[in-house]
Amino acid sequence: EDAAEAMLQLAVTEEFNGRSSESQTWYRKLATDHASTQAGQRAAGALRRLDLKGKPFALSGASLSGGAIDVSRLKGRVTLVLYWATWCEPCKEDLPALRAFYDQYKSKGFEIVGVCLDATREPVGPFLQSNKVTWPQIHEEGGFQSRPALEYGVISLPTMFLVDKEGRVASRNASVQELKILLPQLLAK
Repeated sequence: EDAAEAMLQLAVTEEFNGRSSESQTWYRKLATDHASTQAGQRAAGALRRLDLKGKPFALSGASLSGGAIDVSRLKGRVTLVLYWATWCEPCKEDLPALRAFYDQYKSKGFEIVGVCLDATREPVGPFLQSNKVTWPQIHEEGGFQSRPALEYGVISLPTMFLVDKEGRVASRNASVQELKILLPQLLAK
């Protein structure tokens, strides 16, 4: 009964150690042999995430402010999809740079969509307000077990997908350093 979780841990360890092909082997086996488990769903999502570069990005979900957000409707804009949580220290460290990018490039066609992986919504609003985060947010209860996290097999935070104007993934694991280089290039196209 612990096989699915053990296989997930092997796959994640291989991915974190930079052994992509080995991690994909474990994710594939897990997604096939244990498809109905949460670990199997996460593995299927991880396979989608690892194969995203150059492909269309699709994600929609409940907006923190009500209604829904559909990232595919942002076609024509360069979009950063940022998986984060209020308790994530590296996420907090990236915020000043992300706010600066947003302020600098929003009028030139740049958008950020946050995907908050807090288990509940209670801490999110106050955090966004105190940190002056104004971009739209997807939030569905459950944290790493929420549908948006499982859909792309998100295993660590922050996870950032950079999507070009055509709606294709330019980077499936963007960093602030990479954004400094890629944003001006993608916006100029």
